[in-house]
Amino acid sequence: MLISGAGIAGLTLAYWLRRRGFEPVVVERAPHGRLGGYGVDFFGSGYDVAARMGILDRLTPHRLPVDAVEFVDASGRSSARLPAELLERVIRGPHLPLMHTTLEGALLDAVDGEVEIRFADSVADVRDTGGAVEVAFAGGGRERFDLLVGGRRHPFADAGARVRP
Repeated sequence: MLISGAGIAGLTLAYWLRRRGFEPVVVERAPHGRLGGYGVDFFGSGYDVAARMGILDRLTPHRLPVDAVEFVDASGRSSARLPAELLERVIRGPHLPLMHTTLEGALLDAVDGEVEIRFADSVADVRDTGGAVEVAFAGGGRERFDLLVGGRRHPFADAGARVRP
């Protein structure tokens, strides 16, 4: 199985496929794991999945200091403010504000040595053979996979990439 994209969704999928006995391969356009990024509010089912994956101990020390969540309009004026303690009561569970990179790094660690990740490459062309997909990579070479998973923003969905029957 080929997963296009080593972001949060791709790495989480690779983790669970591997746990179920499959051998996923992840291809990522970036030359390495992503650096920088933005803050994410991690709670609910995402928090529960991270607990089942055993990565909460890696995430918790990187908790961002958040006193409240504010809702602002397009001009930057605050229309509502929710203190962190009240937010956790409203969402009925723990709230873990993190940097996107922290979560992605924990997921990379969780699949390290178990899932092949090919950085600095991407899907250039896909051919459906009926029983499999034949994938051409931007870096060269072709391979067959039983399944290809990727989002709309991935190279094989861009106007320059082709999917042929």
